[in-house]
Amino acid sequence: MGNRMEISKKSLLKMFATKKVMTLSEAARISRRTKHSTKYHLKKFGAVTSINKNAGYYSLPEIIEWDEYGLWEYEKILFSKLGTVAATITFLVDDSPSGLSGGEIARTLKCSCYSILVRLTEKRVLRRERMSGRYIYFSADDELFKRQREKHLELSGADAGCRELAHIL
Repeated sequence: MGNRMEISKKSLLKMFATKKVMTLSEAARISRRTKHSTKYHLKKFGAVTSINKNAGYYSLPEIIEWDEYGLWEYEKILFSKLGTVAATITFLVDDSPSGLSGGEIARTLKCSCYSILVRLTEKRVLRRERMSGRYIYFSADDELFKRQREKHLELSGADAGCRELAHIL
């Protein structure tokens, strides 16, 4: 027989079935355990924390419906399969065929990512180039960077041609 202070996986699933996302305080109150004990059990059973709202919300992977980018949003609370904003940004940039602007990343993650982008660039996890008046973030991998940059130049050249045509018409 288990310790009375143990929280079972079944009871956690039941808790999160009615409220898919909750703070540590809410989970502790519902489970009638201390925050410390609740946090231990959430971690033990693989709970994920939000990548926005100061990582203050938890959910369980079993109830999350990830999108094609490994993201899940519930009531403006965003979760990433990769766990952190930095890892998610790196994945999104590496997965992009032509790099991403800071605005594109911010729209995808629904938050300002400027300081994280600066840190990832300084640590050489990402590359950054100023193109067409804005910063574009590319993979740090040499081969992927070359392909992304070439594709970006190809697409931005096509955009410039369309703008010229629109101006003429």
